Amino acid sequence: MVDTNRISGLINSMRREDDLPLIPDIKPSPDYSTGALIKGRYRVIGRTGGSMGDVYHCLDTLRNSDVALKTVISSGRRDHRKVFSFKSEINRLFRLPPHPNVLTLQRIEYIDGYYYLVTEWTEGKNGSTLRDGLQSDIFKEHLSSAKVLNYMQQICCGLAHCHKYLSSPESPYVFGDLKAENVLMGKDGILKLGDFSDGCTPGCSAPELFNEKKGGDERSGLYGMARVSLDLLNCVSDYGSPLYEQLWDVLGRCLQEDPADRYPSLSALMNVLTGLSSLHNLESYDEKKHAGAPFLDQYNRIASALNMGLAARIYDPLNDHALMNAFFSRGTFMSMGDYMEAVSPNEKRLYRAKSLFYSGKTEQALAELEGRLGASELLHFRAYILYTKGRTEKGSTEKGCIEESVHCLFAAILKDDHLPSYDLLAGILLEYPLYRAGFRREYESLTDRAVKICRDHPTGYLPFQVVAKLYMLEKNYRMASSYFRRSLQFVNIESEWQVLNYYALCERALGNVPNALEIADRAAALKESDPHLCCPAAGTVQETAWTVLE
Repeated sequence: MVDTNRISGLINSMRREDDLPLIPDIKPSPDYSTGALIKGRYRVIGRTGGSMGDVYHCLDTLRNSDVALKTVISSGRRDHRKVFSFKSEINRLFRLPPHPNVLTLQRIEYIDGYYYLVTEWTEGKNGSTLRDGLQSDIFKEHLSSAKVLNYMQQICCGLAHCHKYLSSPESPYVFGDLKAENVLMGKDGILKLGDFSDGCTPGCSAPELFNEKKGGDERSGLYGMARVSLDLLNCVSDYGSPLYEQLWDVLGRCLQEDPADRYPSLSALMNVLTGLSSLHNLESYDEKKHAGAPFLDQYNRIASALNMGLAARIYDPLNDHALMNAFFSRGTFMSMGDYMEAVSPNEKRLYRAKSLFYSGKTEQALAELEGRLGASELLHFRAYILYTKGRTEKGSTEKGCIEESVHCLFAAILKDDHLPSYDLLAGILLEYPLYRAGFRREYESLTDRAVKICRDHPTGYLPFQVVAKLYMLEKNYRMASSYFRRSLQFVNIESEWQVLNYYALCERALGNVPNALEIADRAAALKESDPHLCCPAAGTVQETAWTVLE
């Protein structure tokens, strides 16, 4: 029998967590000071706060370039709307190919318990957004109707790019929160759409976006663009000129309350703006002249998606895998590690295995991870593949895969206390009681190690989630419930609904039926609201975990 006291003594204060709400607030992200080095790579230059999250201006010391790190923060209560919005922003930026008028996503990082979007940093001479420009006398002094026309064309090009790649036949994409604060200004005068959350702002967003029955479409973006452009036009130095009057008429049509009274599409509006440029002998904005070489960012972010386990929803095996390998074989990159910024053979090997696995080539991925595996990440991913394969097989194949998966996880844990391996191992042992009994001695030997790693790394949801699952294995549901509750204080983008399911099971085992029902309802609502963000190999926790209670 496992000595429960060894885990119970982990953090005595946790026994007082009964004072926490049933679903606690999300903790704010870490407060990094100027000069701090985040993850050994990003040197903090400054920080700005927004309605949705913290944004750090950093120097990427590996690339020697300025970047922005953005994460979601607490609003003082459990606000799933913000978390969903942040998830949606990640999803959309991953799906958008690079474009000069859209903020470029470079990577996604998981740092100190939080996901961070790593994007290019844009800062013009008069601030980083159009709103900053409108508050600058120098900017307004040089603002003319011709410049406003150019800005309108740039915004329309960015909107058209988003509409092309983010829309589906049944659901057109709408850039709902288009306002001066969300249009970024580069040093070269290029504007970039910079906020892909789900927010809408009264007075800035199209009126139909606040009507659930109507919804929005491509014409809603025209309204938002017009609101931004109207603020610009009111500050021009050539007030009353012929172009000014013509732009005023164009914006007036875009701002009609009924979408049917606006221009029928972005392309129709862009044709009108091109005509005005020609009429006044102005050079029309050409997005092709400002398109850079997108390959580094495009494939680097795919690789970071693979590394973060987010590939299931943004990775297109038919296109991305073939395209990346085509560029590699043509010599566009010195090696596969160049665009994923990997410096070790282990990282490159891990990338190749993940690329194969998410392309549906399970056996080839396993072959890539055969032989000597010198890194815990390689052992962990081999275990994950075997676990996924075992769950789809029956009989001896299933048993062999699960057993080998467990052996790989023990090896990863013993190598360097690999926390994700603790989590996957605990999940497998909860799902398969037979293996929990078969590996009892090995499991007991790791209990002290689990206690130590949770003491040393009390940041983020994962350490608390691991300990909670260990308590579930020991049928200590009171402490498991306490630790699951503590883990919910951190953003858990991929599997929060699964954690809530486990948490509900613990409350049910304790006889707290009302609590269990409320938590289960939240889990069901999360899964229903955000199904594409759930890990495909996680299985049905509600079904498999009942065995723990029997």
